[in-house]
Amino acid sequence: MSRDITIPKLGAEMTSAVITQWEKNNGDFVEAGEVVLTIETDKLQYDIEAPEAGTLQIEGEEGTEYPIGMKVASLLTVNDNNESNNIVTLTPSPNAQLTSKQPIKASPLAKKIALQHGIDLQLVEKGSGPGGVIRKRDLLPLIKQNEIDLQTVECEITASEVLPEINQNKAEEEAALQKEVYKKSPVKILPFAGMRKNIANRMHMSLQLTAQMTDLNEIEVCKLVTYRNELNSQQDQTGFTFSFTDLIIKAISILLKKYPIFNASIENDEIKIWKEINIGVAVALKDGLIVPVIHHADQLSLSSIHIKLEELVRKARTKTLRKADISGGTFTITNFGSVGGFLGTPILHSPEVAILGIGEIKKKPVVREDEIMIGHVMGYSMTVDHRIIDGATAAAFQKEFRYLMEHPYLLTVM
Repeated sequence: MSRDITIPKLGAEMTSAVITQWEKNNGDFVEAGEVVLTIETDKLQYDIEAPEAGTLQIEGEEGTEYPIGMKVASLLTVNDNNESNNIVTLTPSPNAQLTSKQPIKASPLAKKIALQHGIDLQLVEKGSGPGGVIRKRDLLPLIKQNEIDLQTVECEITASEVLPEINQNKAEEEAALQKEVYKKSPVKILPFAGMRKNIANRMHMSLQLTAQMTDLNEIEVCKLVTYRNELNSQQDQTGFTFSFTDLIIKAISILLKKYPIFNASIENDEIKIWKEINIGVAVALKDGLIVPVIHHADQLSLSSIHIKLEELVRKARTKTLRKADISGGTFTITNFGSVGGFLGTPILHSPEVAILGIGEIKKKPVVREDEIMIGHVMGYSMTVDHRIIDGATAAAFQKEFRYLMEHPYLLTVM
């Protein structure tokens, strides 16, 4: 019967490990709990122990990387129903004759056992002590073979010979304690698949393929708050309750006509500036988020923008969006202010080259005509692809965005 030794999974991000050292040789008899090899990941080193007693059959090579779950060795385990399997015969190394004249490193206790009972230390290919020093436990298979009375041998050894090995054992035990790793237990294991995995792949790809630059700032929006309140006070006539997102979409649709480089994509080594202005709005869902698109936003009135956005949000939350509803975007707005966020670092919705993150509107101290007073302030964060949008261009776009937020009546006349 054999037992496989495989590369274990030691962390959520681990996919493989390198065998740095085999602590035992091929054919060695190992006890349960003995360290047989050391592996290394990008974050840590880890000792793999024998799950039970048996003879080690090595398959993996030192310095080679193996994926999680790969078999790197096996143990020919002891059969409890066959006592002969408890006897392990050690054979000399193929190079034994060449190395027989070389000094053998062994502990005093091991040397005494070998000397008094005629055990050839050359039969031990490598000791388990530091630097390959042969220790008492390395002679256990030969002791079983020769039926040596180990208690008699130990009684004949002086304390001065035993103490060095006792001290070495203590040192190894302390070193083993230092290597112990706290093992945490998951409350729940969730599959990393579906929408969540798709979002993760897109975000990772976006960060890898673009040069993202984010500017974080805030705007005094007292006039914007007042303007929205005035619009909504006429709900009986308009039939609508406008959101700040409606107003911001309108502002961005105006600016994208003036700054077309923000309404672009990089595809096949070409910068494509799009004729259509299609603004995507991120919508949070229970299991992730999705970005439905308001097509031709620059051609829509504020009321039409409001109607279209409400329709898309309803479809997103009822999972009735069509492919056309989520394709063709040229610029994205994400509103983390709706859940209490103020500033963030939004990731580009590739292949788009700009995204605007809107933060919560809160009351903060503001300065007006050299006087400090309480005002409404909105945080915002804008990320651009620095490969085609320079810092100065991004600053100019944001300056005009702030102006529109500070003078919102312009949204209905531009």
